Amino acid sequence: MNRNISIALEHFKKAGTETLINPIHGNIGDVLQSFKGKQDVIFLDAVRTYYVDWWRYIDDILVPGGLLLVDNTLFPNPDDLIPFFSIIRACGMYEEVLVPIGKGISLFYKKN
Repeated sequence: MNRNISIALEHFKKAGTETLINPIHGNIGDVLQSFKGKQDVIFLDAVRTYYVDWWRYIDDILVPGGLLLVDNTLFPNPDDLIPFFSIIRACGMYEEVLVPIGKGISLFYKKN
């Protein structure tokens, strides 16, 4: 198991939320394309150039009222995310907040 995954799982356990979390390990592109079901939260921290290609899967998987979190939105290279964020904004189904903590994280709430 990846060290970062192990650390995350330990944090979930300490928070008492391990039974609420369904961590999925694997290539995110493959996981998104084959995923069956819906998710309340999707956290993206991967190769940004693929985000646009993954959008249709992400939007389909995320439930209304769900949250999409996109990491590292302020640094490095925030311009890399312009095409992806433009698609999200254009669909009109999401509210957005930028949290300027660390390298920045953008939260997109999918409207009901």
